[in-house]
Amino acid sequence: KSRAEKLVASQLERDGFVAFLPCVENPRPNARSVFAPLFPGYLFLRVDIDSADAKLARERSGVLGWLRFGDTIPFLTNEIVNRIRRRVQEINSAGGHWRRFRQGEIVRVVAGNLESLGQVVDEPESANGQVRVLLDFMGRMVSARVPWHALSPMNQEPEIVRPRQLPRRTRGKGRWIRGISPRATEATHS
Repeated sequence: KSRAEKLVASQLERDGFVAFLPCVENPRPNARSVFAPLFPGYLFLRVDIDSADAKLARERSGVLGWLRFGDTIPFLTNEIVNRIRRRVQEINSAGGHWRRFRQGEIVRVVAGNLESLGQVVDEPESANGQVRVLLDFMGRMVSARVPWHALSPMNQEPEIVRPRQLPRRTRGKGRWIRGISPRATEATHS
C-alpha cells in the first residue's frame, strides 16, 4: 500500500524473509534529509514464488499483491539487485536525490520576494550547495548564488504577451481613413 513500504519491509525481515527496500536521501531545505523509497509502493523480496512462504509473505498487512505482467510474476537476478544496491549507495554518497541543473539551462528563480528568470552558470556541487545564475535585474545581468531548491526548470522560453494593437481608424482630429468610416461600413453591409 502507499507509504507502507518501510513497515512491510520491517515486518518481513522480522519474520525471517530477505527484503530489500531501496531508499534514497531526499535533502530538504532548512531541515533534516528524509530517506524515501526509490520505487514508491514496491519492495524486493527473496522468496520461492511456488512455496508456502510466498503465500505467507503475500498475506501481510500493507501488501496488495505481487507485481504481475499478465499472469507472470517477474523475478530479478542477484546481479540486478546488487546493481540497484550499488546505484542507491552512489546516489546517497553524492548527497541524495536532488535536482541538478546544467550549465546554460534557463530556470525560474523564486527566492523570497524575488521572482525572475535566470541562466545557470555553475552547477551545484552538493545538495547543500548553491547554484550560480545570471539574472536580468533592472536591465543589468547580475550574477547571484541561490539554493537549488529555489530554482525550477523552464521547459520553454516564456511567451511574451503584448497587448493587441487595433488597426488605425483615423488620421487624427476625427478624419476617417478611406474605407474605415461608419458610413463606409454601412454601405458594404447593405
